[in-house]
Amino acid sequence: MKKRWIILVFLIGCLGQTPSLEFRELSLTPGTGETYEFYQEGVLLGTSSYTVEKKDTYEGVDAFFIHEKVDLQGSGYTISIDASYIVDTTGLALYYEFSATVNGETQTMEAEFGETHVHEVAHRPDKDFDKEIRIGEHTFTLDNNMIGQWDIIFSALHFTEGDTIVANAYAAQPMTTFTIKGTVLEEVQLSVGEKVYTCYKMDFSTPPYYMYVTAQGQLLKLETKDGKLIIILKQ
Repeated sequence: MKKRWIILVFLIGCLGQTPSLEFRELSLTPGTGETYEFYQEGVLLGTSSYTVEKKDTYEGVDAFFIHEKVDLQGSGYTISIDASYIVDTTGLALYYEFSATVNGETQTMEAEFGETHVHEVAHRPDKDFDKEIRIGEHTFTLDNNMIGQWDIIFSALHFTEGDTIVANAYAAQPMTTFTIKGTVLEEVQLSVGEKVYTCYKMDFSTPPYYMYVTAQGQLLKLETKDGKLIIILKQ
C-alpha cells in the first residue's frame, strides 16, 4: 500500500455526461460546518470535518472559503488530510489544495480551476505531477474521503422524489474527471444520534452508494450497498 492512496470512499463514476439539474445558491454561514464519522463493520475509523471559514471574493467572484480535515486509521493504514478549497456561491470549484500524510508519507496537491480546464500540481513520494486536465460544465471538487465536499454538492442541487441527479466532478487525488449519477428513491425517516430527520434516500450507481440527504441538501449518511462502510453525521 505504500506510496499509493488508500481509498475508503471511492468516487470514480462515468465520464462524458453533462449536468441535468439547475444549481441553487449555497446557504452556508461562515464559522459553521459539520463532522462525519467513518465506521467499517461497526468500528470507528475516524472523522472528516469541514468548516466554512469565510465568504469573500476570489478573482472577482463571490466565493466560500472552506477548510476540511480528515483523520482515519484502520488495519494497515493511517490517513491524515488537511485541505482548503474555494467554491463559488453555487458550489462550482475554483481552487483546491491539500497536504496529506498516508502511512507516514507526505503528499501535496494544488489545483486551480478555469472554465474548461483544471491545472493540478502534485508532489508524491514516488513522482511529481504538473497537469492540465479538461473539465465539464459546472464542475464540483469531489475527492476521495472528503465527505464535506459531498455535503457542499447536495447543498447546491435541486431535487425531489423520482429525480435523477447528474453532476460533473473532479477528483484531485487520482487526477480524474467523472460524473456522479444517482436516483432520488423515496422520502424516509432516519435516526442520527437522538434526532430523527425526514430525508431522501438516494441510490447512486456511480459511485455505488446509498445517500440520505434532507430536502435542504444536508448530507446525513452515506453507506456502501453491502453495509460494511457507513459514514454518518456526528451529532
